[in-house]
Amino acid sequence: RHDVVAVRIASPDLFPPAGGLVRLADPESMRTVVVDWNSERVRNAWIRRVAAWRAKVDAEFARCGVDVIDVAVPMRRDKDAVQKPILDFFRMRQLRGSKR
Repeated sequence: RHDVVAVRIASPDLFPPAGGLVRLADPESMRTVVVDWNSERVRNAWIRRVAAWRAKVDAEFARCGVDVIDVAVPMRRDKDAVQKPILDFFRMRQLRGSKR
């Protein structure tokens, strides 16, 4: 039996900025739009969309019996930002004495 653990890297892009105008580009179509993050409607729509995506992915991982580690990438460089949460997860598992 294999043990699969997903590591979800949470880019700062998933969290809307505090405000202001931001130019976003679709990497596939190269289409750009300017988004007004001061708009509560825009911010709430973004938050709902990210939450729906996360729920969908979490449900699929759960269906497959896969644990998930969420790792937030900081805005400032931090050499431990990715490795520490992963190591902590496996240490916690080891102390608990199980894979799930």
